[in-house]
Amino acid sequence: MVAGCGNNNPNGTSITPVPIVPNFVLDISPTTLTVNGGVSNAGTGHPDDVAYGAFLVKNVPYLSYDSITVTVSGAPAGVTLSPTTFSLQQNIAQVVTVTTTTAAQAGTTPLAVHAVSSAGTVHDGQVALTVIGPYGITATPDRSTINLGAGATDSVWLSVQGVNGYAGQGPITVTGVPSDVTDTLTTANVIGTGNTIPYIFTAASNASASTNTVSFDGQANSNFPTGGVYPYMHAQVALNVTSGPDFNISLSQNTVVNLSGHSATMSVTTMSLGGFNAPVVYSFSNLPAGLTITPSSFSSLPGSTQPLTFTVNSSTPQIDYTYFIVLDAVSGALHHRLPIQYENE
Repeated sequence: MVAGCGNNNPNGTSITPVPIVPNFVLDISPTTLTVNGGVSNAGTGHPDDVAYGAFLVKNVPYLSYDSITVTVSGAPAGVTLSPTTFSLQQNIAQVVTVTTTTAAQAGTTPLAVHAVSSAGTVHDGQVALTVIGPYGITATPDRSTINLGAGATDSVWLSVQGVNGYAGQGPITVTGVPSDVTDTLTTANVIGTGNTIPYIFTAASNASASTNTVSFDGQANSNFPTGGVYPYMHAQVALNVTSGPDFNISLSQNTVVNLSGHSATMSVTTMSLGGFNAPVVYSFSNLPAGLTITPSSFSSLPGSTQPLTFTVNSSTPQIDYTYFIVLDAVSGALHHRLPIQYENE
């Protein structure tokens, strides 16, 4: 035999070729997954709902082509996987959907991914599934009761917060307002998780005394984290139209636009309703950094007007979003609150 030919090595022994065995790489992405335990709609009059997550399983062939059969298991209570068994050809990925309910317990559970090729090759993988608390929205009014005399104006501030990482927005519906009271939302009529939204209520000058329950309801419908059903929000306040003396607040303007390093002005007039004749104490809160209002508080009698000066430091960052300053007016048991929209340009 000629040297270098055949299956002989230099020592003259025979070399048996090693057959190529079809193999594959079990590609899982991601290998750690965090999902919320459903959607909690407690206190909204709507049932709880589900939330979703997902991961990919892919068949990456190695040296030769082969198909594989994959089984996914290990879901804890309150969690379902779909599909749990499936076949994959080369370089094909399957989305495995993780569906959770509010019955899912918080914690981390390994999901087993078991793959077998048609040639009998076995590979195992794992997804670390962490379940946290359910998505939700809380809506909290700044006070539980508003008392309005005929012709008076007041507001309630609704703080809307996402729960367990939820972020979204959607329409809000206000119900229960009597026909002789008008309500005005000072911003776009949407939920904005992480926002405080002022609603203004004004009783007509001939409004009848009444006791009412005003409800704020909404469902978020956009900007939701990947997958899931959108949660609901609900809040209530008591709105009472009274027949006794009251006062009203008249602002020369509802919006103050300030240039950095300069001053802006507006005025506040106290108006008597139903024979009201007592001093009203005014104060401000929720001022942005760098802004001062002069005077910062004052007392005013019905029929008098108080000028205000808004001064902002030249180093104060520009406020390029809707910002509301809170104006509180108190006289004995009477308390009214109004928003002043502020812009710093």
